[in-house]
Amino acid sequence: MHRITLATLAPVLFLGLTRPAAAQSASPPGSEAQRDTFIELTPASEQAIQNALKYLATSQLPSGAFDSRYGPNMGVTSLALLAFLATGNVPEQGQYAEVLDRGLNWVLANAQPSGLIHYEDGTSHGPMYEHAAATLLLSEVYGMSERPEIPAAVQAAVRVIVNAQNDEGGWRYQPFNRDADISVTVMQILALRGAQRAGMVVPAETIQRAIKYVKRCADRGGGFLYQTGSGQPNYARTGAGVCSLEVCGDYDCDEVRRGLDYLIANIGQDVQNEHYHYGTYYAAQAVYQAKDERRWQQWFPPMRDQMLGQQESAGCWNTGVGREYATSMMVLALAIPYRCLPIYQR
Repeated sequence: MHRITLATLAPVLFLGLTRPAAAQSASPPGSEAQRDTFIELTPASEQAIQNALKYLATSQLPSGAFDSRYGPNMGVTSLALLAFLATGNVPEQGQYAEVLDRGLNWVLANAQPSGLIHYEDGTSHGPMYEHAAATLLLSEVYGMSERPEIPAAVQAAVRVIVNAQNDEGGWRYQPFNRDADISVTVMQILALRGAQRAGMVVPAETIQRAIKYVKRCADRGGGFLYQTGSGQPNYARTGAGVCSLEVCGDYDCDEVRRGLDYLIANIGQDVQNEHYHYGTYYAAQAVYQAKDERRWQQWFPPMRDQMLGQQESAGCWNTGVGREYATSMMVLALAIPYRCLPIYQR
């Protein structure tokens, strides 16, 4: 049986689209003031996002789920729905309301009595990736939806994550407190911080221990390792590690500064890597949240152009895990200028 999770997803996270004021220039086109303005959204990138959302909408299964390469997957579904939220769409009204509503129905229907959010009939190497993505999704949509079951589902999901933290402060594939790796750990951190911002109870000690684990995965050369003292640093893990520390408010530590240097120094070099979509997603969030905004201005334009160059005519991106996964990750990276997801706002 094929096995998939956001781990393969890791080794291999209004009424339609609206342009936020922060991403526009008030100067006349072609003016000197406009040429000096950092333009985040371009007509090409906005069109690419719209084409990608259309692709995702037509790819949704009747159940409300989205496929990985091997069938319906909770992680891919959660990322796809986050992509719609990141572009200013909300449940219950607007162009993609039905897509969001069906998807949320499916996610909530698979919230287990234990608190674990997991599609039991799916192919999964371990459910903690999928659980974290679903927890983050429900935390972000809380306040946009009137569904009364969301708060209880998120709080129960948080308890699963808290109880599964291991002695090092990290997490692994299964909801048990045994070993840990940075990829699974970062997903849990984002889920916990999203829930915390939504008003859920998250023990401060759980976050603090997780931060220490991520920092122990940092290499002195700037990259981040897969596990403490194990493996080689790479772009995807570095983006994930830096992003998780910043989301927790640690913007100016040595690990973040060195990690950002690593990401800037390796702009665009990971394009042939199986981790490309995962790494670009996390690197985009990491560089955007950097204390020095010039890093974002340096990183985003070349990466935006690189991402656009890989989009297929159908509006999707592709990877071994599947088009729905790759497309969701690219939309989440390209859509940062919309500033719609609370978890990724500065």
